[in-house]
Amino acid sequence: MDLGVDLLTSGPHASPDAIVRMAEEAEDLGYAAVWTHERQLYPVTDRPPLPDYYRTTYEPVDTLAFVAARTTRVKLGTSVLTAPLHDPIQLARRLATLDRFSHGRVIVGLGQGWMREEYAAAGVPYRERGARLEEVVAALRAAWAPDPVSYEGRYHRIPPAHLDPKPDQPGGPRILIGAAPPRPSTGRPGSPTGSTR
Repeated sequence: MDLGVDLLTSGPHASPDAIVRMAEEAEDLGYAAVWTHERQLYPVTDRPPLPDYYRTTYEPVDTLAFVAARTTRVKLGTSVLTAPLHDPIQLARRLATLDRFSHGRVIVGLGQGWMREEYAAAGVPYRERGARLEEVVAALRAAWAPDPVSYEGRYHRIPPAHLDPKPDQPGGPRILIGAAPPRPSTGRPGSPTGSTR
């Protein structure tokens, strides 16, 4: 069994020194992977707020690049990036660069997210999150294929182009999906019909 560690990338005790120390110790102890998570903003709303823990959250791919420079064996995972809020060309290049610098240690965790405020800030319709997640995965795979690459989707397009660097791992890093379908309606007035966590 492979065990991983969620790095201390959120909360009042998160700091570059703490993150690197955790990653180095995880590697020394033989853990298989270290993981980061994504929170694009901490909204101020009338509904119950997120825990204060999420007020400070380090950017996950940049954090893993920092960790990659201080480790040699432990896998580097995102758990998870809210895929529909990312441009797939930029994301493909950032993850490929990280995979090259880390000599093939990247695991890509992608999800559809659940925070409406993050979607509003990105100008992405919340109701499209499932379809956009599927399309980002397809676009990443296309971008990591041999050049010239191209992709034509409903939301994203990659014109025929050379898109380098390619990841160190042939075909690109493993992609794990963290998502859920909308909760079914119970038929009662006021029941949730489309919220997803």
